[in-house]
Amino acid sequence: PSAQAAARLPLPPPPPQAEIGPAPRAEGGIQVQLAAVGSEAAVQAEWTRLRSRMPDLLADQTLTVSRGEREGQPFWRLRTGRFADPAAARGFCERVRARGFTCFVVGGS
Repeated sequence: PSAQAAARLPLPPPPPQAEIGPAPRAEGGIQVQLAAVGSEAAVQAEWTRLRSRMPDLLADQTLTVSRGEREGQPFWRLRTGRFADPAAARGFCERVRARGFTCFVVGGS
């Protein structure tokens, strides 16, 4: 389709594994944040990009999306994992960062 026609096409819904809301904090609920994007529409594209660059790390991971706001501007956090403890989450982030991507632990002590 032409660029003009493509711009009118509706965006596909997020994948079924995407949860939009607060990140879980229950036991095994420690997550890592991999990215933050400026629009809800960009969430799926970024998740697809990350999964294509790190298939061995992200193939079995589930995406969790939460909305935030900074200085009146919305953004969406891309998080994954329900790591059993902070050490497991830190180890995962070390592997992600070794590949040149951002990662930090969310939740836990």
